[in-house]
Amino acid sequence: MSDLFVSVDIGGTTIQAAISRSGTGIDQMFDFQLKSYENPVSWLQDFFEVIPHSSDSFWAVAVPGSVKERRYLLETPNLPDAWSGPAIPDALAGADLNWVLENDANAAALGEAEFGSGRGANHLVCLTLGTGLGAGIIIDGNIYRGASGAAGEFGHLQIEPDGRTCGCGSRGCLETYASASGLMETYYELTGNRPSAREIMDRVEEDELAARAARRTGLYLGRGVAQLINLLEPEKIIFAGGLSGSLDILLPHIREAAGPLLFARRTKNTPLVQSELEFPALHGGIALANSSATY
Repeated sequence: MSDLFVSVDIGGTTIQAAISRSGTGIDQMFDFQLKSYENPVSWLQDFFEVIPHSSDSFWAVAVPGSVKERRYLLETPNLPDAWSGPAIPDALAGADLNWVLENDANAAALGEAEFGSGRGANHLVCLTLGTGLGAGIIIDGNIYRGASGAAGEFGHLQIEPDGRTCGCGSRGCLETYASASGLMETYYELTGNRPSAREIMDRVEEDELAARAARRTGLYLGRGVAQLINLLEPEKIIFAGGLSGSLDILLPHIREAAGPLLFARRTKNTPLVQSELEFPALHGGIALANSSATY
């Protein structure tokens, strides 16, 4: 059993890392800007300067992409080329670490199930509302990864066949409408301006077009949520990620769109709740590192 657990969440702009010595919580946190590093090797070199490089440590690394066999990163449209494909796994293997890879939404779902809003639930979905839109699915208490590890790509459900171009190469994916970047694009189409998603949500009360963009984002998200409930009937759906901080604004629109689309009457009151954790993927990584054979 390791005496040091390292949880890493590699996002499109920021890398967050957490150290846990107990396996039950975060003892130290570190933030790095992805653009400051040429590749994962250069980042690891900096990280090893702030944390002892111990062969006894166990690392769980959350990534925004499709993961195979918890070792290989495949499709990852939201990372630069130098970080894509085998780059992260090769860097970890070259550093002689004990490690697993996990999709970031899966890690967030596990974090919420272990430490946050999902405690006590055996069937849940955690939606990560950030630059993209991911889904971590837990069924019977275990992460559902699919046949080869590609399950949970909720953001790539096609919702508008001739819609916006997505980073995955397809058109009309849900995340191009129901995410922080989707909200920004909607506001841009309405105004010709492109403030941040947070700025748009902060303007909702006094800016009619910001309110319209937020409503449209919530309606698209609600259509997707209805399909999740019809398909999986989870005990609850948890919203995490940056845009989830504005769930109070989005939720009425989510419910407005989802309600008429729900097939079973008993699912119409499925709890839609906000994440309790500030860093759910990091907490999920700690749980993975501490019990890597379980999930």
